Amino acid sequence: MRGNITCLTNPEKAVIGYVDASTSTTSEKFVKSSEEFYEKIFRQLSC
Repeated sequence: MRGNITCLTNPEKAVIGYVDASTSTTSEKFVKSSEEFYEKIFRQLSC
């Protein structure tokens, strides 16, 4: 398999490798403690 890198001085020369560019995204999510979660569920069920 041929990669997308070429030798600048000799384009016919075989070169091993592949170049890729991408972006990175981060995300933060805050979850309530399980105690608060179960209290909320209990209140909804007991109505």
